[in-house]
Amino acid sequence: MRKFLLAGTAIATMVLSSPILAQTEQQATVETPAEQGANELEAFTKMFQNVIEKDDTPIEPALLAKGERIAKAVVPKGSYRKIMAETFKKVVEPMMEGVDQIPLSVIANFAGVGEEDIKLKEGAKLSDLMEIMDPYYKQRNRTMMTKLTDIMIDLSDDIEPSIRDGMAKAYARRFSAKDLEAVAAFYETESGAKIAGESLGIFASPEVMSASMEMMPKFMERFFGEMEAISKGSEDLPPPRKFSDLSDEELDKMSELMGIDRGSMGGGDIEELSEIAEEIAEDLDEESAWNDPENWTAADREAVEKLEAASDAAFNTYYDALEKAREKAKAKLKK
Repeated sequence: MRKFLLAGTAIATMVLSSPILAQTEQQATVETPAEQGANELEAFTKMFQNVIEKDDTPIEPALLAKGERIAKAVVPKGSYRKIMAETFKKVVEPMMEGVDQIPLSVIANFAGVGEEDIKLKEGAKLSDLMEIMDPYYKQRNRTMMTKLTDIMIDLSDDIEPSIRDGMAKAYARRFSAKDLEAVAAFYETESGAKIAGESLGIFASPEVMSASMEMMPKFMERFFGEMEAISKGSEDLPPPRKFSDLSDEELDKMSELMGIDRGSMGGGDIEELSEIAEEIAEDLDEESAWNDPENWTAADREAVEKLEAASDAAFNTYYDALEKAREKAKAKLKK
């Protein structure tokens, strides 16, 4: 999994970093990290605004009111926070082990040597070297990940009303008044309220999450297995061009469009992208086998299942206690 994350980071860095950095150097005013982050967020938001078409057609108030009743039942107050907390717990905790696995390139760069020059002593691990370079790197990683998790969970309180509003409008546009009234009435019963309140949380349940993860190796295997068929659609086209293939006129045009001096353009190594893809494909079968419970011993499989069930139960108990403490504090501070 770490290689998939690193591959994505490498590809994004190779594609984006060079022109962005070059352009930044040409600007008269240097952006602060906050300004740069705000600009990138604005560009990211605009990209998705253009992809997702917004429907502003008026909705009959009576239909919208019924849609709001359903949305309120499906996304009761605080439910999105609980879903986010449970989801991040299942995603972040397994990631922590990967975060602690420091790439050899980091250590080589720190020591000022090539990766090929490092010959680990028998029994030595990269983590042994990392503890010398930064004795607190594990705590540092965990602190950052914990803070990120807390921020994302807190943001769910801001997201939830928008989700509820969007769902209400979607229901109102897609169903008749009769259908909406029937569903809303059911959701307002004791059994209906239980089903509605858990309908979103079901997607973060161990059953659905594990089923999704079980499909991932099959999806990736199918994806890489079909790479040849996918590429056949473009085999009649000329191969991708290299920097050296561009004419002076095209280089001048690129320079003008990017707002950088042509002399600073040196061309990148596109070959690295294909090498990363090949490495991912080679590791896929091996990593899929490790993650397949069918390849675990019966004892290991039983232990993992028991611990997962205990972890889920402990988290639910913790979350219920946390919510009770917050509600008591809220009531106390409002007096």
